[in-house]
Amino acid sequence: MDKAELLSTFRDHVEQFDRFQSFIDKAKQSGGKFAAAVVEKVIQDNEGKCIELVAEIMPLMSQMEAVIAGLADEKQAIIDGRQDSEFKLQELELRREIGDLSEPEFEKEAAEFKAVVDSTDAKVSELEMEGEEFIDLMERWRNLAERSGVLDEASAAPPPARPQPPARQQPRAPEPKRSERPAPERQVRAPEPEPEPEPEPEPDPLDDLVDDPVLDLGDAPEGDGVFDDDGVGFELGDLDILGDDDDLDLDGGNDEAANESRRSVLLYQEGTAEEQIYPFNGEVMSLGRGRDNDVQVKNDSKVSRYHCKLYRRGPNFYIEDNKSANGTLVNGELITERRLFGGEEVIIGETFFRFRILD
Repeated sequence: MDKAELLSTFRDHVEQFDRFQSFIDKAKQSGGKFAAAVVEKVIQDNEGKCIELVAEIMPLMSQMEAVIAGLADEKQAIIDGRQDSEFKLQELELRREIGDLSEPEFEKEAAEFKAVVDSTDAKVSELEMEGEEFIDLMERWRNLAERSGVLDEASAAPPPARPQPPARQQPRAPEPKRSERPAPERQVRAPEPEPEPEPEPEPDPLDDLVDDPVLDLGDAPEGDGVFDDDGVGFELGDLDILGDDDDLDLDGGNDEAANESRRSVLLYQEGTAEEQIYPFNGEVMSLGRGRDNDVQVKNDSKVSRYHCKLYRRGPNFYIEDNKSANGTLVNGELITERRLFGGEEVIIGETFFRFRILD
């Protein structure tokens, strides 16, 4: 049985089961209008039909799960191939930049890798959409079976393919900038301090620049940790002057109550009639096309099922890409993991968000 036939057969069985269950529910609700024996007879007849369907559905479940796992593996193989090609393209671009390759040589060697990258998006999107059909139908069946009580043991275990995308989270090999690969804490201290000393290195003005909820970093020039306010520029590495070598506290001390009270929001289409606000009050907020994400992005085929997540680490906020097909951008820069200071523009697929810290 091929995939299309399997999906069609499984869907027909599930819809019939749902229909018979609706007959049972309606019969139970009409008990006062008809004799109890009549109601019981109708219920038993439909329960018998449901049991027959369960016997036909059970052998198909393992085939459905095998298809889901196969599609996930195929998608991952394509993503891995794309990342290898992106890495090699970056190597060729560097060699061209330093003069090791001429422009004709670069175009000749890069053509193959560009073709792989350009063809990946459509293939991954197609596989994701096909996989979602199988996953959604399996979820519908498990919900129906659990509610009716005919498949308690099977419904207790989730489909094996559902947790696979988050489990694949790991750093990307071909990151555009290697400076982004260290842990977030080291990213703050990585740049060397500017040779020109700051005239007033008090902690309060710097803390305000980090936590001011009105500051919009989306309009600042792109770069790694560089902010500009009224023409005065500084790099995040300059913040080392506030702490020792082992502990850098950007939030003004070890006040746990203050850390726990920090709130943030993710804004969709900020400043428009379609603006939506997603408060980030917990420890983790997931984004993607899957229905079980905290923020579900619909109608954007370039967003992966489990695309990225926001999370807290102490008083600070971070964003991490879940090895998505098209990557996660912060202020126009492709990232694997990045600390957020408030005001950043976050792009997944073709969907734009703005991250803001409220207090």
